[in-house]
Amino acid sequence: MQNIKSKAFNFLFILNLVAYSNQIQAKNNILEEKSKYEKSERDLNGMYSDIRNYIKENKVELDYLVKSQRDWLKRRNLQCGFKDKVNTLEGYMCLSIANNKKTLSLKSDYMGFDKTENNLIKPFSYVTGIQKKLDVGGCWCSESTLKIIKDKIYIYQACDKGLQDPIIYKIVGKIFREYSVEYKIDTNNNGIPEFNLSFVTNGKDVWNIR
Repeated sequence: MQNIKSKAFNFLFILNLVAYSNQIQAKNNILEEKSKYEKSERDLNGMYSDIRNYIKENKVELDYLVKSQRDWLKRRNLQCGFKDKVNTLEGYMCLSIANNKKTLSLKSDYMGFDKTENNLIKPFSYVTGIQKKLDVGGCWCSESTLKIIKDKIYIYQACDKGLQDPIIYKIVGKIFREYSVEYKIDTNNNGIPEFNLSFVTNGKDVWNIR
């Protein structure tokens, strides 16, 4: 009888020990995921703040960024069931994943300078807050449409020959920075850059060309 009681006690002790160990592990998992979430929040807020500061002179694009971010936050919080605080592993994981995806999306939209190549880059104007594209052959005779392919830049004069017979210069250097990319342009075909052409972030897939 005593032996049976002893075995039962040992069994219950082991069960309690396993349960306690599982609780500790679950708590550690939550703390680890919370740490990941807090890092993702810092990364996202840092990038968002940097972009806001960089495009602050462009009111149309700044307003768009702020509104888009607010709308995204509402969707994220609804999707992750986030209200005032989070205390579950799933909640922290959901927020971390959403934040990391948004950080990558902002980077692509505002720092994706690979888009400056292999695409027609058209000048435009804001009309009542909406982008109005340049009509080739229209009235913006001082503007040009650009296209960069490999080591060449093609410049199309808007009012002269439309998209026919572009001016072609060779690119002999390229410098990427966080919010800009600079091309070194050789106009005399001698391998020496005569001027630099920079694309500087000014909005979502919008650049000032200098």
